Amino acid sequence: MARAARGLVLTVPLPSMLATSPLVRAVETAEIIGEAYDRVLPETVTELQPGGGPEAAVAWLKRLPPEHRVIAVGHEPDLSILAGVLLAGRQSPVLSFKKGAACLLRFEGDVKPGLALLEWFMAPRQLRQLGETRPT
Repeated sequence: MARAARGLVLTVPLPSMLATSPLVRAVETAEIIGEAYDRVLPETVTELQPGGGPEAAVAWLKRLPPEHRVIAVGHEPDLSILAGVLLAGRQSPVLSFKKGAACLLRFEGDVKPGLALLEWFMAPRQLRQLGETRPT
């Protein structure tokens, strides 16, 4: 995950927030990502816990300032379903997040289901390969 996190740093500018599910494994992953960003501290977001539902996650995203850049660490199938809601407005996966996969979604205005734009999606292997190009 450390190599994938280094790849993420090359792809995503410094986040305004590193959000994580409160579950231990997600927190550990968020801490690895935070270290790659030169010690960005993760913040626990209960809306990202398993079974929290996309409605809760969307409501949380709507409360953030519009200029916020958020890295969210969560669980499957919740993240795939959330991406489906944000991209297509439906509660079904449109992307499959294997452990360590990532995507960049952008909103040009308000956070609303079906209005996200997919900038990119990378499998864990792609992020690790990028991370290998960055010195530790």
